[in-house]
Amino acid sequence: MSFRCKSLALSAAVPILFTTMSAWSGSAQFQGVELDNGARLTPSLYTGLGYENNIALTNDDEINSFFWQISPTLDISLNPGDVLHEFSFSSDIARYSSSQADNYEDFSLTYAGLWEPTSRHRLNLEVVQSFAHQKRGSQQTRFELDRFDEVLQLNSNNTLLAYEFGSEVARAQLGASVGYGSSNYTNFEAFTDQFELENYNLATWFHYRPGKVTSLSLDISHNKVNYKNDLQGLLSRNSNVTTFLIGAIWDGLAKTTGKLKVGAENRRFDSEQRKNLTSFAIDAEVIWSPKTYSEVTISASRRTIEGVGNNDATLNTSFNANWSHSWSENLTTRVGYDFLKRDEQGSSDQFISRKDNQHYVYAEFNRYLSRWAVLSTQLKVLTNNSNQSLFDYDNQQLSIGVTVGL
Repeated sequence: MSFRCKSLALSAAVPILFTTMSAWSGSAQFQGVELDNGARLTPSLYTGLGYENNIALTNDDEINSFFWQISPTLDISLNPGDVLHEFSFSSDIARYSSSQADNYEDFSLTYAGLWEPTSRHRLNLEVVQSFAHQKRGSQQTRFELDRFDEVLQLNSNNTLLAYEFGSEVARAQLGASVGYGSSNYTNFEAFTDQFELENYNLATWFHYRPGKVTSLSLDISHNKVNYKNDLQGLLSRNSNVTTFLIGAIWDGLAKTTGKLKVGAENRRFDSEQRKNLTSFAIDAEVIWSPKTYSEVTISASRRTIEGVGNNDATLNTSFNANWSHSWSENLTTRVGYDFLKRDEQGSSDQFISRKDNQHYVYAEFNRYLSRWAVLSTQLKVLTNNSNQSLFDYDNQQLSIGVTVGL
């Protein structure tokens, strides 16, 4: 039962482009505990210490601090008959010794359900409820750092229901999905109410396999974006986003799996005074596994997201590459590079010409101390170059910790 929604994924209502420290995500390496009824529980707990430069992403008066971090997770899998249920709870809590304003507590609850009554019919339901934060100095808080004595707190939920017809070994599959997402800030409401929004998503896809390992694909998605509290005197930011992608998906070709889809995205605003946007869209990924213990992943994407402030939208072009390698049964590493080009589209305010190039390099070292414990070290380096000097900054993080699990 490997089916997951193959439609254009319902994106988070307010994407957080810069992710702060994240614990080592290796809980899947633990085997978990199988109960008498067949359920499998996989708990884990990460605890670590680290140091971060320029926590608030400024180009002057940088804040540097040591921090400690704790991240418990619990995964539950149930597989009664032809139904698969997967539940996941995760939390990430961090405390800074020199900057209490940057402390945060993130929580996430996820459910993924798959019902496959026959080999020709698959129904997939995914629900994600998250209680996250937005890093100080990023996005809306860029020019008002002194105003906020804590990180912005964001609650979001995303629900996606998908159906696919056609056996996975058949020449063709046809699918459709419907989704809903929303985001709400829970502090500094006088400022954050203007950014609360909801998404309604419809998508369909068709795959046809002319050969043994390659399928041709067509994806169509429509997303309606509604802002809950448009500011008085400003143009409506509500929009309808339609995306068409055509391409190919392959599995087992020269030790690779992947997809390459290209097309167009059209964003039409409710306000006639905002300029509608049509842009080239990309959704591509290649996973190369030359050995069972080594894997290289390369991906690229080009899509618009919601603008910051009164901007119409932001055109994001990204490229990502990473290499994971197991040197032995007890030693693994992962290194990677992410590139993000941000181009603000249309505005009547000071952000009209903002263009950013963001470079993110990371390295991860994991040493299994036993079946139940992993020592991990992470190094992360972020650099943002902008045509507006206020948005030039860099950020570095170094952490070490231990994950224990079953």
